Amino acid sequence: MKRVLHVIDANCSWIRSLVQALPSTWYVRQYRIYNPQWLPSGKFDLLRVFRTHKISESNDEVFCVIPGWNKFPFLSAQILQFRLRSSLAVASDRSTVLFTFPFYSSVAAWIRNRFPAVKVVYYSHDPFEFYDYPEGYIRTHEDRLVPLCHHVFAISEKLRADLQLRYPSVQVDVLGNGVSDNFLKSSEGELLPKDLITINALGSPIVGVVGQINKTYDWVLLESAAEVNQQMQLVFIGNLFEEGEITERIKLFFQRDNVHWLGAKPHNELKAYMDSFDILLNPLAVNPQSDRRDPLRLYDYLSSKALIISTSVSSAFRHSKFIQIFSTTAEIVNVLGRSPLPLSDDELSQRSAYISNNTWHNRGDQLAQLISSFGR
Repeated sequence: MKRVLHVIDANCSWIRSLVQALPSTWYVRQYRIYNPQWLPSGKFDLLRVFRTHKISESNDEVFCVIPGWNKFPFLSAQILQFRLRSSLAVASDRSTVLFTFPFYSSVAAWIRNRFPAVKVVYYSHDPFEFYDYPEGYIRTHEDRLVPLCHHVFAISEKLRADLQLRYPSVQVDVLGNGVSDNFLKSSEGELLPKDLITINALGSPIVGVVGQINKTYDWVLLESAAEVNQQMQLVFIGNLFEEGEITERIKLFFQRDNVHWLGAKPHNELKAYMDSFDILLNPLAVNPQSDRRDPLRLYDYLSSKALIISTSVSSAFRHSKFIQIFSTTAEIVNVLGRSPLPLSDDELSQRSAYISNNTWHNRGDQLAQLISSFGR
């Protein structure tokens, strides 16, 4: 019989990519947990809330509406426990519950007490401590959850080291991001995306930045690059997050003649854009938060044919054979001002072989092996 993984919660796209790539010997139930005002429909959708949506023969998702962990933690936990109870009772000896945020310690304690055969796992898939939570908020929740876990995963080596230092009795392993298998296919013969036609006709080198646009970028670097290299066309693809004063600065930056914001694109269309760029840039500011991330964009970039340039964040060094990494603004501004030579067939072949071993299916296999390897 299949083993069962309950994922709480599965709202992040990269979590869904990971767990849906588990081997077919697993059945995955993804819990999409929302406060009523944040439901995807924008309102309290009863049909969606009480329906289990079948994704595939080995995956389904359950929408769960809770009143919130800050104001109503007890009621929120009771609702989630109600949704879990029947499934865990049927297959407790084959079940693992994967928590992807640290707010669920009361649910984890309930599982350990009521269903001792169930494995409990925590995946710190982002450096939560550096986000806009009150000081000490994340550590307090992790201090409650982690001791209840059989195993812990971290998205990056530095984050793993942080957690292992704080919780020496719990095994912590790195479980990084990956790339979609579809991105490994060549985009040769595909038409140039329509919104790149005018930009491409300018005949200037095109530098692309793909991913969520927010305050984590090095905006001093980007502004300097656009100002010094006015013949360069800088193209951004992704959502722009509203974050106060920095948002106004970004919008002003987007008004430059050689800067183009194309908005968000469906994930399956990104490959055609990336293969149309001369350079792909990872402009994350170097700081403790960025050093504890494992940016999805780098995996997507590595599936392309473009030269890849990055600031010296720790995650870039993981792929250092295939990425040009620079430690200063001046170095990056200088290299962006030069028209890059196309990568050789040998370079592209080596990069393709490398990224082929970093797909979501590789990560799914890794997760399955790690869960299977630890005892109760």
